Amino acid sequence: MCDVGFGGQSLSAPLEFKLNDIQETPHEDYKIIRKNGCYFLKCSIKNEWKTMYKFTLNTSYMVDYKVANWYTSTHPDSHFKNKLIVARAGEDCRYALDNTRFTVHLVKGESKERYLDSPEEIKEVLKNIFHLKPPQTRKLELFLRQLYEETRPNN
Repeated sequence: MCDVGFGGQSLSAPLEFKLNDIQETPHEDYKIIRKNGCYFLKCSIKNEWKTMYKFTLNTSYMVDYKVANWYTSTHPDSHFKNKLIVARAGEDCRYALDNTRFTVHLVKGESKERYLDSPEEIKEVLKNIFHLKPPQTRKLELFLRQLYEETRPNN
């Protein structure tokens, strides 16, 4: 099983489709369980098994993905439309950016969280940590300025 686009706990290695077996990845331990006809992917976070999602083995069709992707990227209530959300697995950590809150989750340790100090710092983190190349456009500058003003602490 491989799911590289789930988000903060995306698998950093494929899993075998074996029920109930704990499977190690470079970042977390996972297991797949079956209950009431559904499968659940669980992840061990701070020694607690948390459900990441549930699924079935029913056939999925591309049209279903298109509708779901369109909805999550365009609906006004979608958090993907209203927030800056970026995640990446590093060698011994996971990086997360939620608006201006930047967090480094160490595999063998605690999380370190801080708020970015400016729109320029947001762009630097996108470039240097997430390896993204944001376009140099006025629209992006305005978006990052507004995001910073609306989401920084002690606003």
